[in-house]
Amino acid sequence: MISMPVIATYEDVAAYLKLSKKTVYKMVCEGVFPSGVYIGHGRFNLTRLADHIDKHGSFLRKKAA
Repeated sequence: MISMPVIATYEDVAAYLKLSKKTVYKMVCEGVFPSGVYIGHGRFNLTRLADHIDKHGSFLRKKAA
């Protein structure tokens, strides 16, 4: 069965992560979200973000050493 992802805005992601919109915007600019979470044009794949948090316990991408 195919399910559609939940598409969210900066406001939705900020509320979900309990951060400010400005912080989420800075995180997008720094590229800290995993691949496929930020779609572009101010839109996020909230389904993929929630799955990543469930699997890894964090929404941040691991930095290369």
